[in-house]
Amino acid sequence: MKYIVLLSLLFFSCASVQPISGGEKDTNPPEVVSSTIDSAALFVNKNTVTFTFDEYIKAKNTQENLLISPNQIKPPTITVKNKKLTITLNDSLKENTTYTYQFNETILDNNEGNPITDYKFIYSTGNYIDSAFYAGKVKNYITKEPCDGCKILLYTKYRDSSVVLDKPAYISTTNENGIFNFTNLPNDTFYAVALQDGNKNSKLNTDEYVSLPRKINTETSRIDTFNIFLNKNSDPLRITQVANTPPGVFKYNSNQPLLSDSIKLIINNKPVLFSINPSKDTITTIYKQLVDSLDILILVHMDTFTFDHTEDLSSIEYTIKPKITTYQNYIELTSKTPIENIDSAKLTLLIDSVYQSIKLYRIDTFSFKINYNPSSHLKLSILKGALTDINNQVNETDTLSIAPYKDLETNLKLTIVADSNTSYILTLLQGDKPYYTQYFTGLNDLTLNNIKPGTYKVRIETDSNNNGIWDTGDIYTNKPPEPIFLSEPFDIRQNWDKELTINIK
Repeated sequence: MKYIVLLSLLFFSCASVQPISGGEKDTNPPEVVSSTIDSAALFVNKNTVTFTFDEYIKAKNTQENLLISPNQIKPPTITVKNKKLTITLNDSLKENTTYTYQFNETILDNNEGNPITDYKFIYSTGNYIDSAFYAGKVKNYITKEPCDGCKILLYTKYRDSSVVLDKPAYISTTNENGIFNFTNLPNDTFYAVALQDGNKNSKLNTDEYVSLPRKINTETSRIDTFNIFLNKNSDPLRITQVANTPPGVFKYNSNQPLLSDSIKLIINNKPVLFSINPSKDTITTIYKQLVDSLDILILVHMDTFTFDHTEDLSSIEYTIKPKITTYQNYIELTSKTPIENIDSAKLTLLIDSVYQSIKLYRIDTFSFKINYNPSSHLKLSILKGALTDINNQVNETDTLSIAPYKDLETNLKLTIVADSNTSYILTLLQGDKPYYTQYFTGLNDLTLNNIKPGTYKVRIETDSNNNGIWDTGDIYTNKPPEPIFLSEPFDIRQNWDKELTINIK
Protein backbone atom coordinates (compact mmCIF):
# COMPACT_ATOMS: atom_id res chain seq x y z
CA MET A 1 0.00 0.00 0.00
CA LYS A 2 2.90 2.34 0.80
CA TYR A 3 4.31 1.93 -2.73
CA ILE A 4 0.94 2.68 -4.28
CA VAL A 5 0.74 6.03 -2.43
CA LEU A 6 4.29 6.97 -3.49
CA LEU A 7 3.55 6.04 -7.07
CA SER A 8 0.39 8.16 -6.99
CA LEU A 9 2.28 11.18 -5.66
CA LEU A 10 4.94 10.79 -8.35
CA PHE A 11 2.26 10.64 -11.03
CA PHE A 12 0.63 13.87 -9.87
CA SER A 13 3.93 15.71 -9.47
CA CYS A 14 4.80 15.00 -13.11
CA ALA A 15 1.44 16.09 -14.49
CA SER A 16 1.33 19.48 -16.29
CA VAL A 17 -0.68 22.29 -14.72
CA GLN A 18 -3.60 23.40 -16.94
CA PRO A 19 -5.48 26.69 -16.54
CA ILE A 20 -9.06 26.43 -15.40
CA SER A 21 -11.46 27.57 -18.10
CA GLY A 22 -13.39 30.71 -17.19
CA GLY A 23 -16.35 29.93 -19.42
CA GLU A 24 -17.93 32.47 -21.76
CA LYS A 25 -16.70 36.06 -21.67
CA ASP A 26 -18.81 38.41 -19.56
CA THR A 27 -20.45 41.02 -21.82
CA ASN A 28 -23.02 42.36 -19.38
CA PRO A 29 -22.54 45.77 -17.72
CA PRO A 30 -22.85 46.08 -13.94
CA GLU A 31 -26.35 46.65 -12.57
CA VAL A 32 -27.49 48.83 -9.68
CA VAL A 33 -29.06 46.66 -6.99
CA SER A 34 -29.73 49.40 -4.43
CA SER A 35 -29.20 53.08 -3.64
CA THR A 36 -29.31 55.08 -0.43
CA ILE A 37 -31.88 57.40 -2.03
CA ASP A 38 -34.76 55.65 -3.75
CA SER A 39 -35.22 56.29 -7.45
CA ALA A 40 -37.99 58.86 -8.05
CA ALA A 41 -37.96 59.79 -4.36
CA LEU A 42 -39.59 63.08 -3.27
CA PHE A 43 -38.59 65.64 -0.63
CA VAL A 44 -34.92 64.59 -0.80
CA ASN A 45 -32.67 66.69 1.46
CA LYS A 46 -29.43 64.69 1.32
CA ASN A 47 -26.62 65.65 -1.05
CA THR A 48 -24.93 62.23 -0.98
CA VAL A 49 -26.14 59.06 -2.68
CA THR A 50 -24.41 55.68 -2.72
CA PHE A 51 -25.11 53.08 -5.40
CA THR A 52 -24.43 49.38 -4.84
CA PHE A 53 -23.81 47.20 -7.89
CA ASP A 54 -24.00 43.46 -8.51
CA GLU A 55 -20.24 43.25 -9.18
CA TYR A 56 -16.99 45.09 -8.62
CA ILE A 57 -16.79 48.34 -10.57
CA LYS A 58 -14.40 51.05 -11.70
CA ALA A 59 -14.97 54.61 -12.98
CA LYS A 60 -13.61 56.39 -16.05
CA ASN A 61 -13.81 60.05 -17.14
CA THR A 62 -16.31 60.86 -14.40
CA GLN A 63 -15.98 64.64 -14.64
CA GLU A 64 -16.55 64.50 -18.41
CA ASN A 65 -19.17 61.77 -18.85
CA LEU A 66 -21.21 61.78 -15.65
CA LEU A 67 -24.01 64.29 -16.27
CA ILE A 68 -25.89 65.70 -13.30
CA SER A 69 -28.82 68.03 -13.93
CA PRO A 70 -29.17 70.78 -12.94
CA ASN A 71 -25.52 71.31 -13.83
CA GLN A 72 -23.23 71.67 -10.82
CA ILE A 73 -21.09 74.79 -10.37
CA LYS A 74 -18.70 72.91 -8.09
CA PRO A 75 -17.71 69.46 -9.40
CA PRO A 76 -19.20 66.63 -7.32
CA THR A 77 -17.01 64.34 -5.24
CA ILE A 78 -17.03 60.81 -6.68
CA THR A 79 -15.56 57.75 -4.99
CA VAL A 80 -15.53 54.10 -6.03
CA LYS A 81 -14.81 51.21 -3.68
CA ASN A 82 -15.45 47.56 -4.48
CA LYS A 83 -19.10 47.41 -5.55
CA LYS A 84 -20.08 50.88 -4.37
CA LEU A 85 -20.21 54.28 -6.08
CA THR A 86 -20.70 57.37 -3.90
CA ILE A 87 -21.57 60.78 -5.36
CA THR A 88 -21.62 63.87 -3.15
CA LEU A 89 -22.93 67.15 -4.55
CA ASN A 90 -20.86 70.10 -3.42
CA ASP A 91 -23.47 72.65 -4.49
CA SER A 92 -26.43 73.27 -2.20
CA LEU A 93 -29.59 71.44 -3.19
CA LYS A 94 -32.18 73.64 -4.89
CA GLU A 95 -35.73 73.70 -3.58
CA ASN A 96 -38.52 72.02 -5.59
CA THR A 97 -36.05 70.78 -8.19
CA THR A 98 -35.79 67.49 -10.06
CA TYR A 99 -32.25 66.03 -10.15
CA THR A 100 -31.12 63.49 -12.74
CA TYR A 101 -27.88 61.47 -12.91
CA GLN A 102 -26.76 59.97 -16.24
CA PHE A 103 -23.76 57.61 -16.11
CA ASN A 104 -22.94 57.71 -19.88
CA GLU A 105 -20.33 54.91 -19.86
CA THR A 106 -18.50 56.36 -16.85
CA ILE A 107 -19.11 53.21 -14.71
CA LEU A 108 -17.68 49.87 -15.90
CA ASP A 109 -17.31 46.40 -14.47
CA ASN A 110 -13.87 45.79 -13.03
CA ASN A 111 -12.87 42.75 -15.12
CA GLU A 112 -14.12 43.17 -18.69
CA GLY A 113 -14.74 46.92 -18.71
CA ASN A 114 -18.39 46.66 -19.81
CA PRO A 115 -19.89 50.16 -19.39
CA ILE A 116 -23.34 51.21 -18.22
CA THR A 117 -24.83 53.12 -21.14
CA ASP A 118 -28.46 53.98 -20.39
CA TYR A 119 -28.88 54.16 -16.61
CA LYS A 120 -30.63 57.28 -15.28
CA PHE A 121 -31.31 58.08 -11.62
CA ILE A 122 -33.95 60.67 -10.65
CA TYR A 123 -35.19 62.30 -7.46
CA SER A 124 -36.81 65.58 -6.41
CA THR A 125 -36.31 67.98 -3.55
CA GLY A 126 -39.98 68.94 -3.88
CA ASN A 127 -43.31 67.14 -4.05
CA TYR A 128 -43.25 66.22 -7.76
CA ILE A 129 -40.93 64.98 -10.54
CA ASP A 130 -40.56 67.32 -13.53
CA SER A 131 -41.69 65.64 -16.76
CA ALA A 132 -40.97 68.06 -19.63
CA PHE A 133 -38.66 66.84 -22.39
CA TYR A 134 -36.61 68.43 -25.16
CA ALA A 135 -34.93 66.51 -27.98
CA GLY A 136 -33.38 66.99 -31.39
CA LYS A 137 -30.38 66.56 -33.64
CA VAL A 138 -27.03 68.30 -34.19
CA LYS A 139 -25.42 68.47 -37.66
CA ASN A 140 -22.31 70.05 -39.15
CA TYR A 141 -23.36 73.15 -41.11
CA ILE A 142 -21.06 72.41 -44.06
CA THR A 143 -20.94 68.60 -44.31
CA LYS A 144 -24.48 68.00 -42.99
CA GLU A 145 -23.04 65.04 -41.05
CA PRO A 146 -24.40 64.30 -37.54
CA CYS A 147 -22.23 65.33 -34.60
CA ASP A 148 -21.31 62.47 -32.28
CA GLY A 149 -20.58 63.63 -28.72
CA CYS A 150 -21.76 67.21 -29.16
CA LYS A 151 -23.14 68.94 -26.09
CA ILE A 152 -26.45 70.76 -25.85
CA LEU A 153 -26.24 73.50 -23.24
CA LEU A 154 -29.37 74.99 -21.66
CA TYR A 155 -29.11 78.39 -19.98
CA THR A 156 -31.79 80.02 -17.85
CA LYS A 157 -30.34 83.44 -18.73
CA TYR A 158 -28.28 84.27 -21.82
CA ARG A 159 -25.89 87.01 -22.85
CA ASP A 160 -23.48 87.27 -25.80
CA SER A 161 -20.63 85.73 -23.80
CA SER A 162 -22.62 83.04 -21.94
CA VAL A 163 -21.20 80.15 -23.97
CA VAL A 164 -17.70 81.40 -23.11
CA LEU A 165 -18.12 82.45 -19.47
CA ASP A 166 -21.25 80.94 -17.91
CA LYS A 167 -22.10 77.49 -16.62
CA PRO A 168 -25.23 76.04 -18.27
CA ALA A 169 -28.14 74.87 -16.12
CA TYR A 170 -28.59 71.58 -18.01
CA ILE A 171 -26.37 69.53 -20.33
CA SER A 172 -27.03 66.65 -22.68
CA THR A 173 -24.77 64.90 -25.21
CA THR A 174 -25.52 63.54 -28.67
CA ASN A 175 -25.13 59.91 -29.74
CA GLU A 176 -23.45 58.67 -32.92
CA ASN A 177 -26.50 59.79 -34.92
CA GLY A 178 -26.32 63.31 -33.53
CA ILE A 179 -29.46 62.79 -31.41
CA PHE A 180 -29.84 64.43 -27.99
CA ASN A 181 -32.58 63.99 -25.42
CA PHE A 182 -33.46 65.88 -22.24
CA THR A 183 -36.03 64.39 -19.89
CA ASN A 184 -37.46 65.49 -16.55
CA LEU A 185 -36.97 69.18 -17.32
CA PRO A 186 -39.05 71.84 -15.58
CA ASN A 187 -41.62 73.79 -17.57
CA ASP A 188 -39.50 76.86 -18.18
CA THR A 189 -37.82 79.07 -20.78
CA PHE A 190 -34.21 78.29 -21.73
CA TYR A 191 -31.62 79.31 -24.28
CA ALA A 192 -30.16 76.28 -26.09
CA VAL A 193 -26.72 76.13 -27.74
CA ALA A 194 -25.01 73.15 -29.41
CA LEU A 195 -21.25 72.84 -28.88
CA GLN A 196 -18.60 70.44 -30.21
CA ASP A 197 -16.63 70.61 -26.99
CA GLY A 198 -13.10 69.50 -27.79
CA ASN A 199 -11.56 70.15 -24.37
CA LYS A 200 -14.65 68.99 -22.39
CA ASN A 201 -15.03 72.21 -20.38
CA SER A 202 -18.59 73.01 -21.56
CA LYS A 203 -17.42 76.40 -22.83
CA LEU A 204 -16.66 77.69 -26.32
CA ASN A 205 -12.95 77.86 -27.15
CA THR A 206 -11.09 78.80 -30.32
CA ASP A 207 -11.43 76.23 -33.14
CA GLU A 208 -14.54 74.64 -31.59
CA TYR A 209 -17.82 74.34 -33.48
CA VAL A 210 -20.95 75.98 -32.11
CA SER A 211 -24.53 76.79 -33.10
CA LEU A 212 -26.44 80.03 -32.79
CA PRO A 213 -28.43 80.25 -29.52
CA ARG A 214 -32.13 79.40 -29.65
CA LYS A 215 -34.80 80.48 -27.19
CA ILE A 216 -37.05 77.57 -26.22
CA ASN A 217 -39.87 76.85 -23.81
CA THR A 218 -40.15 73.26 -22.64
CA GLU A 219 -43.94 73.52 -22.60
CA THR A 220 -44.02 74.09 -26.39
CA SER A 221 -40.53 73.43 -27.82
CA ARG A 222 -40.07 69.69 -28.23
CA ILE A 223 -37.81 68.77 -31.16
CA ASP A 224 -35.14 70.94 -32.82
CA THR A 225 -32.22 70.68 -35.24
CA PHE A 226 -28.99 72.58 -34.59
CA ASN A 227 -26.28 73.30 -37.17
CA ILE A 228 -22.79 73.83 -35.80
CA PHE A 229 -20.08 75.90 -37.48
CA LEU A 230 -16.60 77.19 -36.73
CA ASN A 231 -17.23 80.52 -35.04
CA LYS A 232 -15.86 83.67 -36.62
CA ASN A 233 -12.37 84.32 -35.32
CA SER A 234 -12.47 87.26 -32.93
CA ASP A 235 -8.77 87.05 -31.98
CA PRO A 236 -6.49 89.95 -32.98
CA LEU A 237 -5.10 89.61 -36.50
CA ARG A 238 -1.84 87.65 -36.63
CA ILE A 239 0.48 87.24 -39.63
CA THR A 240 3.25 84.62 -39.42
CA GLN A 241 5.94 83.75 -41.93
CA VAL A 242 5.97 80.22 -43.32
CA ALA A 243 9.34 78.59 -42.77
CA ASN A 244 11.38 76.50 -45.22
CA THR A 245 9.95 77.87 -48.45
CA PRO A 246 12.05 77.53 -51.64
CA PRO A 247 14.49 80.38 -52.36
CA GLY A 248 12.61 83.28 -53.95
CA VAL A 249 9.21 82.21 -52.57
CA PHE A 250 7.80 83.99 -49.52
CA LYS A 251 4.60 82.86 -47.76
CA TYR A 252 2.72 84.38 -44.84
CA ASN A 253 -0.20 82.81 -42.96
CA SER A 254 -3.06 84.75 -41.41
CA ASN A 255 -5.38 83.64 -38.61
CA GLN A 256 -8.24 85.46 -40.40
CA PRO A 257 -9.41 85.70 -44.02
CA LEU A 258 -7.81 88.58 -45.92
CA LEU A 259 -8.97 90.66 -48.89
CA SER A 260 -6.41 91.64 -51.53
CA ASP A 261 -7.41 95.31 -51.59
CA SER A 262 -6.76 95.60 -47.84
CA ILE A 263 -3.10 94.45 -48.09
CA LYS A 264 0.16 96.08 -49.04
CA LEU A 265 3.38 94.04 -49.21
CA ILE A 266 6.59 96.04 -49.19
CA ILE A 267 10.10 94.58 -49.52
CA ASN A 268 13.11 96.87 -49.02
CA ASN A 269 10.85 99.94 -49.29
CA LYS A 270 9.28 98.89 -52.61
CA PRO A 271 5.71 97.53 -53.06
CA VAL A 272 5.63 94.07 -54.63
CA LEU A 273 2.90 91.96 -56.19
CA PHE A 274 1.43 89.03 -54.29
CA SER A 275 -1.35 86.43 -54.48
CA ILE A 276 -3.82 85.07 -51.94
CA ASN A 277 -4.96 81.45 -51.85
CA PRO A 278 -8.68 80.53 -52.31
CA SER A 279 -9.29 80.35 -48.55
CA LYS A 280 -7.83 83.88 -48.21
CA ASP A 281 -5.47 83.00 -45.37
CA THR A 282 -2.08 82.74 -47.10
CA ILE A 283 -0.15 85.52 -48.86
CA THR A 284 2.45 84.40 -51.42
CA THR A 285 4.96 86.52 -53.27
CA ILE A 286 7.78 85.64 -55.66
CA TYR A 287 10.75 87.96 -55.20
CA LYS A 288 14.18 87.92 -56.82
CA GLN A 289 16.52 88.44 -53.91
CA LEU A 290 19.58 90.46 -54.92
CA VAL A 291 20.93 91.23 -51.44
CA ASP A 292 21.40 88.96 -48.45
CA SER A 293 19.08 90.87 -46.10
CA LEU A 294 15.47 91.89 -46.73
CA ASP A 295 13.15 94.13 -44.73
CA ILE A 296 9.59 92.92 -45.29
CA LEU A 297 6.53 94.95 -44.32
CA ILE A 298 2.91 93.78 -44.55
CA LEU A 299 0.15 96.34 -44.04
CA VAL A 300 -3.40 95.12 -43.41
CA HIS A 301 -5.79 98.03 -42.86
CA MET A 302 -4.34 99.72 -39.75
CA ASP A 303 -2.16 96.78 -38.69
CA THR A 304 1.54 96.56 -39.50
CA PHE A 305 3.65 93.38 -39.46
CA THR A 306 7.42 93.42 -40.00
CA PHE A 307 9.76 90.55 -40.87
CA ASP A 308 13.49 90.23 -41.45
CA HIS A 309 14.77 87.71 -43.96
CA THR A 310 18.45 86.91 -44.23
CA GLU A 311 19.97 84.44 -46.68
CA ASP A 312 23.53 83.93 -47.92
CA LEU A 313 23.02 84.24 -51.67
CA SER A 314 26.50 82.90 -52.40
CA SER A 315 25.54 79.57 -50.81
CA ILE A 316 22.45 78.99 -52.98
CA GLU A 317 23.23 76.12 -55.35
CA TYR A 318 20.91 73.42 -56.64
CA THR A 319 19.55 71.98 -59.89
CA ILE A 320 16.07 72.80 -61.10
CA LYS A 321 13.83 69.74 -61.16
CA PRO A 322 10.84 70.64 -63.35
CA LYS A 323 7.46 68.92 -63.42
CA ILE A 324 4.47 69.08 -65.72
CA THR A 325 0.79 69.08 -64.86
CA THR A 326 -1.96 68.61 -67.42
CA TYR A 327 -5.31 70.37 -67.34
CA GLN A 328 -8.26 70.25 -69.72
CA ASN A 329 -6.66 72.29 -72.50
CA TYR A 330 -3.20 73.28 -71.34
CA ILE A 331 -0.02 72.00 -69.73
CA GLU A 332 1.70 73.75 -66.84
CA LEU A 333 5.47 73.62 -66.39
CA THR A 334 6.68 74.36 -62.85
CA SER A 335 9.49 73.80 -60.37
CA LYS A 336 9.89 74.30 -56.60
CA THR A 337 11.55 77.65 -57.32
CA PRO A 338 9.85 80.08 -59.73
CA ILE A 339 10.96 79.76 -63.35
CA GLU A 340 12.03 83.11 -64.79
CA ASN A 341 12.95 82.18 -68.36
CA ILE A 342 12.41 79.27 -70.75
CA ASP A 343 14.30 78.68 -74.00
CA SER A 344 11.55 76.99 -76.04
CA ALA A 345 14.11 75.88 -78.63
CA LYS A 346 15.38 73.42 -76.02
CA LEU A 347 11.93 71.88 -75.50
CA THR A 348 10.48 69.04 -77.58
CA LEU A 349 6.89 67.93 -77.08
CA LEU A 350 5.53 64.65 -78.46
CA ILE A 351 1.93 63.46 -78.14
CA ASP A 352 1.51 59.84 -79.23
CA SER A 353 4.94 60.23 -80.89
CA VAL A 354 3.74 63.17 -83.01
CA TYR A 355 5.71 66.42 -82.73
CA GLN A 356 3.77 69.39 -81.32
CA SER A 357 4.72 73.05 -81.66
CA ILE A 358 4.93 74.98 -78.38
CA LYS A 359 3.71 78.49 -77.68
CA LEU A 360 4.53 79.61 -74.17
CA TYR A 361 2.19 81.65 -71.96
CA ARG A 362 2.88 83.08 -68.57
CA ILE A 363 0.62 84.40 -65.84
CA ASP A 364 1.97 83.06 -62.55
CA THR A 365 3.64 79.98 -64.03
CA PHE A 366 4.72 78.95 -67.50
CA SER A 367 2.17 77.03 -69.54
CA PHE A 368 1.47 76.07 -73.13
CA LYS A 369 -1.97 75.44 -74.59
CA ILE A 370 -2.48 72.37 -76.74
CA ASN A 371 -5.25 70.03 -77.79
CA TYR A 372 -4.47 67.26 -75.36
CA ASN A 373 -6.59 64.20 -74.62
CA PRO A 374 -5.76 62.32 -71.40
CA SER A 375 -6.00 59.06 -73.34
CA SER A 376 -2.85 60.12 -75.24
CA HIS A 377 0.77 59.60 -74.25
CA LEU A 378 2.69 62.83 -73.61
CA LYS A 379 6.47 63.22 -73.57
CA LEU A 380 8.37 66.45 -73.01
CA SER A 381 12.14 66.50 -73.60
CA ILE A 382 14.02 69.30 -71.84
CA LEU A 383 17.66 70.02 -72.72
CA LYS A 384 20.15 71.36 -70.20
CA GLY A 385 19.77 75.10 -69.61
CA ALA A 386 16.25 75.27 -71.05
CA LEU A 387 14.94 76.58 -67.73
CA THR A 388 16.38 79.39 -65.62
CA ASP A 389 14.77 80.17 -62.30
CA ILE A 390 14.59 83.32 -60.22
CA ASN A 391 17.91 82.48 -58.53
CA ASN A 392 19.73 81.96 -61.87
CA GLN A 393 19.88 78.20 -61.40
CA VAL A 394 19.33 75.93 -64.43
CA ASN A 395 18.11 72.43 -65.15
CA GLU A 396 19.87 69.31 -66.35
CA THR A 397 18.68 67.37 -69.40
CA ASP A 398 15.47 65.56 -68.52
CA THR A 399 12.46 63.81 -70.05
CA LEU A 400 9.01 64.11 -68.48
CA SER A 401 6.21 61.75 -69.43
CA ILE A 402 2.51 61.38 -68.67
CA ALA A 403 1.03 58.00 -69.42
CA PRO A 404 -2.42 57.66 -71.01
CA TYR A 405 -5.36 57.59 -68.64
CA LYS A 406 -8.09 55.53 -70.28
CA ASP A 407 -10.78 56.15 -67.66
CA LEU A 408 -11.08 59.91 -68.21
CA GLU A 409 -13.88 59.83 -70.78
CA THR A 410 -16.87 60.96 -68.71
CA ASN A 411 -18.35 64.46 -68.76
CA LEU A 412 -20.44 66.15 -66.07
CA LYS A 413 -22.92 68.84 -67.06
CA LEU A 414 -24.21 71.02 -64.22
CA THR A 415 -27.13 73.39 -64.60
CA ILE A 416 -27.30 75.78 -61.65
CA VAL A 417 -30.50 77.77 -61.01
CA ALA A 418 -29.68 80.54 -58.56
CA ASP A 419 -30.31 84.17 -57.72
CA SER A 420 -29.03 86.22 -60.65
CA ASN A 421 -27.64 88.96 -58.38
CA THR A 422 -25.80 86.73 -55.91
CA SER A 423 -22.28 85.33 -56.13
CA TYR A 424 -21.54 81.70 -55.36
CA ILE A 425 -18.59 79.35 -54.97
CA LEU A 426 -19.11 75.91 -56.50
CA THR A 427 -16.94 73.00 -55.41
CA LEU A 428 -17.08 69.49 -56.83
CA LEU A 429 -16.10 67.14 -54.02
CA GLN A 430 -14.70 63.64 -54.46
CA GLY A 431 -15.23 62.23 -51.00
CA ASP A 432 -14.32 65.16 -48.75
CA LYS A 433 -11.60 66.54 -51.04
CA PRO A 434 -12.16 69.38 -53.54
CA TYR A 435 -11.89 68.17 -57.15
CA TYR A 436 -12.87 71.38 -58.94
CA THR A 437 -13.80 74.91 -57.83
CA GLN A 438 -15.44 77.78 -59.73
CA TYR A 439 -16.97 81.15 -58.85
CA PHE A 440 -20.17 82.17 -60.61
CA THR A 441 -23.15 84.51 -60.39
CA GLY A 442 -26.77 83.51 -60.98
CA LEU A 443 -27.86 80.93 -63.54
CA ASN A 444 -24.87 79.04 -64.84
CA ASP A 445 -24.25 76.04 -67.10
CA LEU A 446 -20.98 74.29 -66.46
CA THR A 447 -19.52 71.25 -68.23
CA LEU A 448 -16.57 69.40 -66.71
CA ASN A 449 -14.78 67.05 -69.08
CA ASN A 450 -12.81 63.89 -68.40
CA ILE A 451 -13.99 63.34 -64.82
CA LYS A 452 -12.49 60.35 -63.06
CA PRO A 453 -14.99 57.63 -62.14
CA GLY A 454 -16.03 57.83 -58.49
CA THR A 455 -18.57 59.21 -56.04
CA TYR A 456 -19.01 62.98 -55.92
CA LYS A 457 -21.03 65.75 -54.27
CA VAL A 458 -21.61 69.36 -55.30
CA ARG A 459 -21.23 72.06 -52.66
CA ILE A 460 -22.39 75.60 -53.44
CA GLU A 461 -21.47 78.32 -50.96
CA THR A 462 -23.20 81.70 -51.03
CA ASP A 463 -20.87 84.71 -51.19
CA SER A 464 -23.38 87.38 -50.15
CA ASN A 465 -20.80 90.11 -49.52
CA ASN A 466 -18.74 89.33 -52.67
CA ASN A 467 -15.48 88.93 -50.78
CA GLY A 468 -14.51 85.75 -52.64
CA ILE A 469 -14.88 83.41 -49.67
CA TRP A 470 -17.60 81.72 -47.66
CA ASP A 471 -18.08 83.49 -44.33
CA THR A 472 -18.85 81.51 -41.21
CA GLY A 473 -21.27 82.64 -38.49
CA ASP A 474 -20.68 84.72 -35.38
CA ILE A 475 -22.36 83.65 -32.16
CA TYR A 476 -21.51 86.97 -30.46
CA THR A 477 -23.54 89.02 -32.96
CA ASN A 478 -26.04 86.22 -33.66
CA LYS A 479 -25.08 86.28 -37.35
CA PRO A 480 -25.62 82.98 -39.18
CA PRO A 481 -23.10 81.55 -41.66
CA GLU A 482 -23.65 82.26 -45.34
CA PRO A 483 -26.01 79.62 -46.80
CA ILE A 484 -24.56 76.39 -48.18
CA PHE A 485 -26.13 73.85 -50.52
CA LEU A 486 -24.75 70.30 -50.50
CA SER A 487 -26.05 67.75 -52.99
CA GLU A 488 -26.65 64.10 -52.32
CA PRO A 489 -23.75 61.84 -53.41
CA PHE A 490 -23.83 60.74 -57.05
CA ASP A 491 -21.68 58.36 -59.08
CA ILE A 492 -19.62 59.16 -62.16
CA ARG A 493 -19.16 56.05 -64.30
CA GLN A 494 -16.69 55.45 -67.08
CA ASN A 495 -18.05 56.42 -70.52
CA TRP A 496 -21.37 57.51 -68.97
CA ASP A 497 -22.03 61.26 -69.14
CA LYS A 498 -23.91 62.77 -66.21
CA GLU A 499 -26.34 65.71 -66.17
CA LEU A 500 -27.39 67.36 -62.92
CA THR A 501 -29.70 70.30 -62.28
CA ILE A 502 -29.35 72.13 -58.98
CA ASN A 503 -31.90 74.71 -57.83
CA ILE A 504 -30.71 76.87 -54.93
CA LYS A 505 -33.16 79.76 -55.35
